[in-house]
Amino acid sequence: MNFARHQAQADRTARRLIWLHALASLAVVIGINAAAALIWQLLFGAAPYPKGFFLTNTLVVSGLIVGGAWIETARLRDDGALIARRLGAVPVDPVNDPLHRRLQNLLEELAIAARIGVPRAFVLEDEPSINALAAGLDRNRSVVVASRGALERLTRDELQGVMAHEVSHIVNGDVRLNTRLVGLNYGLNLVAQLGYSLLARARRGAAQAGPDGLLAVFAVPMALVGGVLAGVGALGVLAARAVEAGVGRQREFFADAQAIEFTRSRDGLGGALRKIAGFGRGLPAQAQDAHLGQTEETASPVLARNTIRRDALGRHPYLRSLSHLMLVGIVPSGQWFATHPPLRERVRRIYGRHRDAIAPFVLPELDRREPALPVLDFETTGMAWISGHADIGVQVDQPPPTATMRLVQATREPSSAAALVIAMLQVPGQAAPEPRWGEGWTSAAARHAQLRQALVELPIASLRPLQWPLLELAVARLRMMSPSARQSLLETARAVVVADGRVTLREWIYFTLLRVRLMPRPRQIGRSVTLEPIAARSIRVLFGLLAASVDLNEARADRAANASIRALGLASIGGSSGALTLDALEHAVAQVSLLPPLAKPLLVRHLVEMLPCDAGTEPRDFLRVLCVVIDCPPPQLPERQMPEPALSKPSLPETRSPAAPMEAVPSGAMALTSQLTSQITSQITSQATQRG
Repeated sequence: MNFARHQAQADRTARRLIWLHALASLAVVIGINAAAALIWQLLFGAAPYPKGFFLTNTLVVSGLIVGGAWIETARLRDDGALIARRLGAVPVDPVNDPLHRRLQNLLEELAIAARIGVPRAFVLEDEPSINALAAGLDRNRSVVVASRGALERLTRDELQGVMAHEVSHIVNGDVRLNTRLVGLNYGLNLVAQLGYSLLARARRGAAQAGPDGLLAVFAVPMALVGGVLAGVGALGVLAARAVEAGVGRQREFFADAQAIEFTRSRDGLGGALRKIAGFGRGLPAQAQDAHLGQTEETASPVLARNTIRRDALGRHPYLRSLSHLMLVGIVPSGQWFATHPPLRERVRRIYGRHRDAIAPFVLPELDRREPALPVLDFETTGMAWISGHADIGVQVDQPPPTATMRLVQATREPSSAAALVIAMLQVPGQAAPEPRWGEGWTSAAARHAQLRQALVELPIASLRPLQWPLLELAVARLRMMSPSARQSLLETARAVVVADGRVTLREWIYFTLLRVRLMPRPRQIGRSVTLEPIAARSIRVLFGLLAASVDLNEARADRAANASIRALGLASIGGSSGALTLDALEHAVAQVSLLPPLAKPLLVRHLVEMLPCDAGTEPRDFLRVLCVVIDCPPPQLPERQMPEPALSKPSLPETRSPAAPMEAVPSGAMALTSQLTSQITSQITSQATQRG
């Protein structure tokens, strides 16, 4: 896969989307004006049009389209979970429902492997079909919605393939484009919705008209205007469907391929698509599945799928506007306005040949179990390993868990997760004052010392590659807390970072990642505009800092920076990068974030080319955090060829008072997470076997 070419194609698609939307809006405006002119001639004959007749119509319709699109986009930008709530989806409950726990675990594994924030998970409980969607205007605040049928009818590997498909959409920026399309099309649909509303009011007015017929008099013009708006607005609805279908079906093929790359298995996503293709095959025999409404006339898989689509739209009309966001679109493939390629073709590309459909029976109870992690007893010394939730307080007669397993388990609860992230910000092995916890963090303060001791037990070489995944898992729990609680935790973290009067590169990396994940800045609808040009000195600061972190000489960093400046077409300035301070780094990141979207991956590629193969974890994490901050796709880093060095890298001199707020400008490894999951699962299985 050529990621750069795919990103360039996505940018061209975004520009084409804007032009298509503009043309669709123009068609609606022209249609409204033509209909208004026709009505005027029918009513008043050859009388001249009033002054500003067409201008008023144009301004009103344009205001509806543009204003509706702007308001809807602003809503989706502020909260990506709005789409899930409109559908009636509920947040996952990983404690009480093993299928919800499976979904949450899979999303955490895939998000850490892809180096993105863990998306919020929702379940559409009343939807028996197999489907899923991802939405959001920001990689750090995306949501994933899965149907109950997907949880009940897909094996763990198949559900993993589906979630990998959705995560790939998030990584590649497809979700941002598709969610923006939801906002834009809202304006196009608004004209028709206003017409339908007026027609409904006219019908109610005519039905409630009294003997004098006064309400009926007003109902006639209302029905006339409503009919015109609904008829012309239908152009906008059709245009919206055409734009959704024209966004690019190749994105689905690319997401399928990347999902297989994530999971290293064709049978996961391939099996899920085959079950979707076979929905209805064999299901009439399952009389107990009354919620599917299977009868003899729906025995055909095609008829069954069409019936299920109609039922889904009846329960969730909003799904029609989200067809392009889903794993399988509401509009059947092969028809006009279909947003997805045919299932048969997707399966053929995955396997390289035709494969038959599979009947998606409900999984037996044994296959639906997801092991629940035991809890830690923080009241006793050493964080005792306790059995599952049903046996709280009963000590398990098992060998003590490894430090890694204890740290992973600490991320499952907000208080211990908060204590863990603060402990990770402190320098391992060095004495540090007790953090100043804010109000409401008493439980976290009590657990901090034990978790810090667990971090100390791990060797530095083992702890460094674990820090990012642990932070992502902890943040996934902390994001569920209120904004005030998250802000209080960030203030505690900021005080820990600046307590010694300086900020190391490691501290900047993980504090910035924590801040971006917990309190991401809202994205602007348009491109950011600044009076200050992008300075070449900012490029030199990034290259100089990266060179210092991997012990490269300054001359090599300057040559690499100059080559990147020329490639980016920036105005070169003389001088070196200057002092590599925290302020200089933050200013450089702020300037680089203003680069055009296709220039950012080019800059990151130049930085990666300067990274030696024996570079440690911190320089690699610095590049990953930089990509998160400047909103750039995660970089492809060279494989490590040397062991992790034991010494830490140089620090960034702190140039501001410790009391001042530390503001950074606005990243996680599938093999690592799978290893942790297998260790924990084997531990739980062993405990369950001995207790059974």
